[in-house]
Amino acid sequence: MLAFVGTFLLGCSTETVQDDLTASEEKNLSSKLVWDALDQYDWGKAHHDLQARLMANRGRDVTKTIKIRTEGATYPIQDITVCFPNSRVVYEGEGNATHLGLFALELSYCVDKGGNPIAPPPYFGTQTAANGDQLFVKLVGGDNMGTLYFEYYDGTGRFIGAEGYVELHFTFYEDGTWSNYGEGHLTY
Repeated sequence: MLAFVGTFLLGCSTETVQDDLTASEEKNLSSKLVWDALDQYDWGKAHHDLQARLMANRGRDVTKTIKIRTEGATYPIQDITVCFPNSRVVYEGEGNATHLGLFALELSYCVDKGGNPIAPPPYFGTQTAANGDQLFVKLVGGDNMGTLYFEYYDGTGRFIGAEGYVELHFTFYEDGTWSNYGEGHLTY
């Protein structure tokens, strides 16, 4: 699963994050941040544009089905280098995917003092394979039922110039952890 714990960079808060949130409050915060941001974006157009670009590049490389399963945790942090003076929400996880193998995921974005994403999607992340090759992803859509759509837009190593997409089905747990599974296509 591409538990896209890539680096979603948006905004951050000058106030410190409360350490006394209950598990339920943490789960609601992470779910709220994702779904509130998704509600503000035109997903149909983004999905159509992605499909058109993928079809235009069909002859370039081989397109393969990618299946992913990921799990990880979400947490807020103070980050003076990326989101200052705001806070950053980080998704980190590990997973396994066809054509990528075991991988680590990091995704983050900046939020304001109220916990709202500072910028609308896309949010960016990185999947790093065990050998160091990376796939770069961005969130391009979703629904309020737990499904998120990610686009692959480049990478390193064998994934230089990679393109594709994956549809991931997320479950958020009360302790701030999450899991996902999904399938898509990757051209490289």
